[in-house]
Amino acid sequence: MGQGRLGEVRAQTVAIVEERRRREAQHENAVLKEQLRNCLRKRACDDLLESFLHDMDTLDHCLSKPATSNLLSASKKRKQEALAAHPSQNRTEVKKKQPSWLKRKQELEALRQQTQAMETRVVYLEMKQSSPNKNLNAFNVQKAKSSALVEKQRCIAAQNENMQLRAMLQFYTRQYEAFQMAIASGEYQLKELQSITSGALRVEMGAGRQLRACGTQVFDMMERRLDTRFHELEYAYRAMQQPMISTDTETIQTRNERGAVEFTRLELLPFEEEAISSTMWSFIEEGRFPDGEQSIVSRRSDDILAVNTRVAVQIDCGSMVTIDTHGVVKRFMTGEGYAVLVEGYSEWTVDSPASGMWHHTTREGGCFVMRDYSVESGTSSGICQARSLLCLYPDENYDTTQSYPRSEENSIREVVISSYSQLIKSRHQFVQNALFDTIRS
Repeated sequence: MGQGRLGEVRAQTVAIVEERRRREAQHENAVLKEQLRNCLRKRACDDLLESFLHDMDTLDHCLSKPATSNLLSASKKRKQEALAAHPSQNRTEVKKKQPSWLKRKQELEALRQQTQAMETRVVYLEMKQSSPNKNLNAFNVQKAKSSALVEKQRCIAAQNENMQLRAMLQFYTRQYEAFQMAIASGEYQLKELQSITSGALRVEMGAGRQLRACGTQVFDMMERRLDTRFHELEYAYRAMQQPMISTDTETIQTRNERGAVEFTRLELLPFEEEAISSTMWSFIEEGRFPDGEQSIVSRRSDDILAVNTRVAVQIDCGSMVTIDTHGVVKRFMTGEGYAVLVEGYSEWTVDSPASGMWHHTTREGGCFVMRDYSVESGTSSGICQARSLLCLYPDENYDTTQSYPRSEENSIREVVISSYSQLIKSRHQFVQNALFDTIRS
């Protein structure tokens, strides 16, 4: 009986110890769960901790039930008492099983180590995460600097482009102003030409006919034709290098059967080249011609003049010839000396007692060159050598040209040669008199 009582007390003692250890395990478990929950609040913990907490909750639920294992069943107690009453019956030591609380304690220790390792891992990840943020911020700053530099370069390029466009705008503005001035000048010249044509310089000759100026297109055509004859200057200066037979040589030649006539004059003038060239050009520019000639002169440029003249000539046969000439005069300064080219056409109106009134049209091409005449020693003698060439070509395609009888072809040629020779001599004498007057003054 005493042994049974002792066994019962011992069993109660073991139950109390196990209950205490169970409570300690529950406390440690609660503390560990709180730590794990704190860890989950800080960082989203992984599924393993979630599963472990679930298992711990299940374990707590099981521990909260009345522990039947703490109070040994009656059969088990009786068995233990029997073993205690008869120890000789079973001398074999039965190996005790590991208590559940020790197993749970070991699991808690392992879990605590895992928790510490995970906390260390969390700290490491936080440190690692803070470092890329710094690098990312530095990268963003560098990217912003690069973008600012690119925008600055674009701004500089846009400013340079604006400067170029501004310069181009100024250039085109100047061009526009020059163009407007040219238009205004052309309009002024056109008005001036119209006023001259219809005003005081319009001359009435003969049977009420008026001197008229040609249109701009006609003068443009004649100027283009004149420019194609620039090579004649070289031939003229080469011809002047031949020895002169006399101081004044004049020849008239008929070049073909159609009635082309060539007037050539080579002479020495007792004046300097500059004096002759300036005097002759000023006469043409101002429209100063011998008495009996009327003129309309307009300036096309500094070296080009458009000239319209009318002259009436009476020849020996009693015929009255009226010549209306329209031409372009252009001067050149060459290495050899001063030169003038002439291109134009003339409308002839002949009133002949024998054949009545008839009309004729010719085209003229003239070349006038001068140079200082040197003596044998090579020094300048103050004498100017001049050569003038004028060719008249019948212009059969001109609208005002009228046909005339073939039988009178020779007489018409004689009229043209006679009247034009008289006109050339008159103008030549007029220029010489003006030069002598200049010397006297």
